[in-house]
Amino acid sequence: MESESTALGKGDFYEILGVSRTASDEEIEIAFHGLQHKLHENGKPKTIDDVERLRQVVRAYNVLKDPEQRRRYDHLGWIGDAETKTSPGYDLEQIQTQGKALDMQLRASRIRWTIWDILRLFGLR
Repeated sequence: MESESTALGKGDFYEILGVSRTASDEEIEIAFHGLQHKLHENGKPKTIDDVERLRQVVRAYNVLKDPEQRRRYDHLGWIGDAETKTSPGYDLEQIQTQGKALDMQLRASRIRWTIWDILRLFGLR
């Protein structure tokens, strides 16, 4: 059971729900409700592993039921939080802006070290 839980944590949302990537919204919903019922019988999960698996199933369903999130997931994968609908790191413009800022910081750091080395070479520091 442990290896199944670990594999699900690293698997994709379609695998977690047990549906194909071409599954319709209805198929996704049916799979979700079936897993939810199986893992949440009599109002509560039976084991800690069932709680974690249910959490993964809910997260997968939350992403795949929303057309925009599903499109983003299909295209880029998912690293954000499904419940808050955020996906940090996938906004190309933001990545480019952050990359440019980091590049400028790196250049400034290199210049500082070069000046520092020159000053030490001449015994001024």
